[in-house]
Amino acid sequence: MRDNDEEGAGVEPYRWGYRGSDGVMALSGDTDANAAPRPEPLRILSLTGGGRSGSTILGNVLGQASGLFHAGEVCYLWNRGVQQDALCGCGRQFSECPVWQEVMATTGMDVDAAALERLIRFPRAGNRRLPLLMLSRRLARRAADAAEEYAAHLGVTYAAISAATGAEMIIDSSKTPSHIDALSRMPNLDLRVVHLLRDPRAVAHSWHRRLARDDVGADRPREMDRAGIARGALKWGFSNAFIEAAVRALPRDRVLRIHYEEFARHPAQVAHRVLAFAGVPDAALPFASENEIDLRATHTVWGNPNRLKTGATRLRADDAWRTEMSLGHRAVVTGITLPWLLHYGYRPTSSAGGAESRNASA
Repeated sequence: MRDNDEEGAGVEPYRWGYRGSDGVMALSGDTDANAAPRPEPLRILSLTGGGRSGSTILGNVLGQASGLFHAGEVCYLWNRGVQQDALCGCGRQFSECPVWQEVMATTGMDVDAAALERLIRFPRAGNRRLPLLMLSRRLARRAADAAEEYAAHLGVTYAAISAATGAEMIIDSSKTPSHIDALSRMPNLDLRVVHLLRDPRAVAHSWHRRLARDDVGADRPREMDRAGIARGALKWGFSNAFIEAAVRALPRDRVLRIHYEEFARHPAQVAHRVLAFAGVPDAALPFASENEIDLRATHTVWGNPNRLKTGATRLRADDAWRTEMSLGHRAVVTGITLPWLLHYGYRPTSSAGGAESRNASA
């Protein structure tokens, strides 16, 4: 596999298409989009969960292993990458990153403005439809058609990433349940899913805080998305519930539950457990100690702004909610999430913000 920070010498720049009348960029390519299918299944490690659960840093840690490529939140490739030209994890604009240029050229996809808009809308629109799908067969059929189109483009993209980087396994830290549902529909895929959980009080507090980000495209908001305390709690609960529903069809040995708090306490130990689950137990990671790692640049297309961090890094829990979150806000989140809180092994009265070890994995 090529190094994650390779310069990509000799890569022909991807020839970007035009902007349609609706302002959406169209893609074009010269290679055959109907190339013969890969003889072996694509190996995908999905790191999913509610937002603000630590999937980006876990993905960057795992992506240091030889043969693994952390692509970031691939569900936002067409929005944050193609349309907005945000920064790649390597620090370059998406359109200037030689790795993503080669990936996009390798796809050979000819995606018009309307199709690109559907690819951009699907992750969020699919999530909003999920509750209705349980009540309407007609809606379920329509959603399945949209998921099939999305999955087809996703499959071509994964194959192009593998071909362009030489990766034996692609790490996708997308967290939208509709994206995971589409993954489960893809043929010729060796899929392993890590369901990452974090205390909902920490998650809701993170959504409520003003957090700067420096990895967006020009003329874009310089803050991470925000949500009120109650909405942040609901997002956490519904996201995790729908993710559980989306992975229900997978064999039990293809799903691993990990708590953010355990990863923050023992990052090296948990990272190696995930590698073993992914089928690469002997992969080496550059940990200097249990909590310190030397991070090389990755090529994450989107995720938490900490994806840009490189060099010697000490991993620790973000426990700001313990001291910054009011008792009233804690009570609101605990009340809203109580059934899920207990289901995932968190104590309603916990002041430490840590998950109980009895449910650390499943």
